[in-house]
Amino acid sequence: MGWPVVTGLYWWADAGLVGPSVLIPLNLVGDIPTEITSLVTLVGLNLSTNNVSRILPAHIGLMRSLYIFFDLSRNNFSGGICVGVSQLDQLRVLDLSYNNLSEKIPQNIHLQTLGASTFEEIPDLCGLPLNKTCLGDEIAQDPKIIGNANGMKDLKDEEDKLISDGFYISMAVGFFFGI
Repeated sequence: MGWPVVTGLYWWADAGLVGPSVLIPLNLVGDIPTEITSLVTLVGLNLSTNNVSRILPAHIGLMRSLYIFFDLSRNNFSGGICVGVSQLDQLRVLDLSYNNLSEKIPQNIHLQTLGASTFEEIPDLCGLPLNKTCLGDEIAQDPKIIGNANGMKDLKDEEDKLISDGFYISMAVGFFFGI
């Protein structure tokens, strides 16, 4: 489906769902205005390709009516992704790509299901759904194999040695008792 223009508003039609959405292609500079959160019927918002900067404001999470799309791509956001974004758990499409965001993506099931394209071309982000681990994240490892380059092979060799020793001991006992 596309986005047909209807008197300055945009409409989303998908499986019988029709709702108003506002596209704001203004030359916004600075912060996202807090007044946007009072638009209670807003189901989609496009603030892409503006000059919105600083960090993503926490009041974004108040926009609970957004459930179709929220496009913040191609701005100058920096810092981490605020918890407010993870509160928008009904969104079908979230686009934060081509910003200067950094730090770890908040651990939120919905954010992680949106896919890596949500965070495209943001080299300093880490965590799921990206294939980039964050500094300080450690992969749980068996203490027997930490520090070994061939960890699994070394653990297998240790298990094989135990089997071999047990075999020879039982063979000696059997021979001694004539079994």
